[in-house]
Amino acid sequence: MVQSSSNKPNPAANSKPRQAQGPSSQGLMTRSLDKPIILKRSLSHQHIHRYDLRIKVKVTKSEDEEQVAVQNTLQKFFEIVLQADKSSIIPPFLELDRSDRSIPDISASLPVAEIEPFSSVKRYFAHISQRNDKGYIYCSLILAQNKSFSEFMEIARPLLMNMDFGLFPKASDHEVSSEVGWLLYSTRSQDEERLLELISTLVKDTVGVKWRPIRVNDRF
Repeated sequence: MVQSSSNKPNPAANSKPRQAQGPSSQGLMTRSLDKPIILKRSLSHQHIHRYDLRIKVKVTKSEDEEQVAVQNTLQKFFEIVLQADKSSIIPPFLELDRSDRSIPDISASLPVAEIEPFSSVKRYFAHISQRNDKGYIYCSLILAQNKSFSEFMEIARPLLMNMDFGLFPKASDHEVSSEVGWLLYSTRSQDEERLLELISTLVKDTVGVKWRPIRVNDRF
């Protein structure tokens, strides 16, 4: 996947993305397309990364009822997260909110159910979408954990699937990056550094190249 960022520089802790290389007057220089996600109070977790989350909510009679249903569903999701890694926290999604000491992290001591009003829930579960015709709602969040994603999912996957949750790692940890296209690339050696160098030179801008599987259905 090819990505662009208006802010150039961003690495999820321990998803350690490759360094992006972009053209400059001095030739190609190494840059990071991602920004490190810094937690509050100097907290340290080994694995900090952004994710897309899919939840399913039944039809409700009013917007207020839907907000309650969404928050209850997000609470169930976080309970599963804690079962798989009790050290997990969900910090505010935007750096500005993470810098505000008055806004706490979601943790075992502050569950989703206790956050009020609903507008505050959106600080953590950003870009909450409208419910689609299948009942799915999508949002984005940061998970800070001491287990790797594969270790975490080994425990959480059956629980998440049972509740029809979908949790997908984002390709970039830069707040303002966006997917600008897909590139089908076949080689015996998937040399992403060479590929991003070629593309950056071609488009005359800093881009990031990261490998990820392409989902072809709503399952994991």
